[in-house]
Amino acid sequence: MLENKIYIVLSETQTVLAKIIRKYTKFNYNHVSISLDKQLKYMYSFGRKNPTNPFIGGFVIESISQGFFARFPNSKIKVLELSVTAEQYKKLKDILNKFIYNPHIYKYNIKSILLGIINKKRNSYKINHFLCTEFVAYILDKSKIISFNKNYHDVQPLDFNNISDKNEIYEGLFKDYM
Repeated sequence: MLENKIYIVLSETQTVLAKIIRKYTKFNYNHVSISLDKQLKYMYSFGRKNPTNPFIGGFVIESISQGFFARFPNSKIKVLELSVTAEQYKKLKDILNKFIYNPHIYKYNIKSILLGIINKKRNSYKINHFLCTEFVAYILDKSKIISFNKNYHDVQPLDFNNISDKNEIYEGLFKDYM
């Protein structure tokens, strides 16, 4: 039986918002994406719709050649590889396709960032609002790959680093990956 792999990409950027998030989380990596290919040709997340504007966000498809990482190639990344079953992989792709083909119904969860910064409990959630961490935790949970044993709105970048069955395959500058 062929083993399927997925990739969690933790990113450390030097934007103002990233620095605020790092101060809150006490973890160098402040952004999380998911990819279905080791070359990271396409990464999926929630973040800036426009690399020059941190306030307009939503579901994004990231890549080496365009968008945020093209603008900030010196961002540090850590790539985690996870083995998944064929059933989990198919479910993940099905969920991901809902986001890819309907990006307009999903919104960036700026309220969650603000509540986190002021250390307030995030107890009111909108089902279609996500941050990068919330999105990746949500699809991993719904695919039955990983459950963080907490609400996906409470998942932090460090939680991905603490996944037990991961294989860390790279840590360094994004521009030097592969």
